[in-house]
Amino acid sequence: MVWIVIAAALAAAGQGFFAYRELLSWNVDFVKKVAPDWARGDLEQLKVNVEWAGELAKNMAIYNLLLALCLAWTAWAAWENSPSAVPFAIMLGLFLLGAAAAAGWTQVYFALAAQGILGALLLAAVWLA
Repeated sequence: MVWIVIAAALAAAGQGFFAYRELLSWNVDFVKKVAPDWARGDLEQLKVNVEWAGELAKNMAIYNLLLALCLAWTAWAAWENSPSAVPFAIMLGLFLLGAAAAAGWTQVYFALAAQGILGALLLAAVWLA
C-alpha cells in the first residue's frame, strides 16, 4: 500500500495548494497562470472579474481543502494498512478525474493537468497495491 500512501499524499498536497491559492492568494496573477484563456483582453475588466469571483474562489477553496483532508486521511489509512484505504483511493481517484474534466470544460488547464495526473496516479497506485 506504499504506492497509495505516496499518491494520496501528493494529491493531498496538490489540493492543499489549490485551497491555499483560492482562499488566501486569489488575484489576477494567479488567474493569469492557471487560466490564461480567462485573462485575455482588457486588464481592467480582468481585475473586476477576478474580484467578483473572489467569493466563489473561497467556496472552491473549502471544497479543495476538504478533498485534501480526505486524501491525507486515505494516505494515513494506507500507511496503517486499513482495508478502507483502497475503496477511498478509488473513489478519490475518480473524483480527481471528474474534477480534471470540469477544469478542462471551464478552461482551467493547469487544474486539468494537475488533477488529471494526480487522479490517474492514485488509481494506478491502487492497481499496484
